[in-house]
Amino acid sequence: MSGGLALLGITGLLATGMSPLIALGVYRVGTFGFSMGSLYKYVQAKKVIWSLIPAMTVAGIIGSVIGAQIIISTDEGLLEKIIGVVILFFIPVAMLRPKLGIIDTVVTAQSRFFGHISYFLASIWSASVAIGTGLIVMYPMMHFYGMTLLQVKGTNRIPSLIKNIVVIAIFHYYELITWDVGLVFALGMLIGGWFGAQYAIKIGDIWLRYILLATIGLFSVKLILGF
Repeated sequence: MSGGLALLGITGLLATGMSPLIALGVYRVGTFGFSMGSLYKYVQAKKVIWSLIPAMTVAGIIGSVIGAQIIISTDEGLLEKIIGVVILFFIPVAMLRPKLGIIDTVVTAQSRFFGHISYFLASIWSASVAIGTGLIVMYPMMHFYGMTLLQVKGTNRIPSLIKNIVVIAIFHYYELITWDVGLVFALGMLIGGWFGAQYAIKIGDIWLRYILLATIGLFSVKLILGF
């Protein structure tokens, strides 16, 4: 509903004894199921901005290829702490703009261009460390695209599906996916995505924003302090 998917999913996989890279590979298969499970509900609720899909998809694919290559050869510990600090700044930004994510606004072509750039950078992070991706994607999309929270979630589902296929292919090539576990994980996340999307649409943008702010605060502290 509000973010923290990778934090819960990857942490749970690591708790089973998987190596970090294998856990990321299995998680990627799972998120494909998650996007499939939630997409229909957002399309049904008319929360998808179709005109943005092509540019977001291209930016996402390029960023995902770069990010997947980075994580295969880079330690992510320091990056997690850095991103924890960055996410923490989203809280005062949200407070200064109380309508951000609640009311959709008309934005300029320049603003959309910067939105594509931010989505590209978020896709690099998504395909590498993954943790915090939802939070990193949400605020730039709300700011640069003028979307509500539910529009962000709905519109991001299709590019996410395509990005996941690319990342899964790369992880599979490097033999970093345990497919039996991944498919079970995908089934669970498909069901969770269906119910999560349904409940998010039901509670609406305002309450979803409060949940998101609480999630951001807890998540950033966790990354910064490392517990």
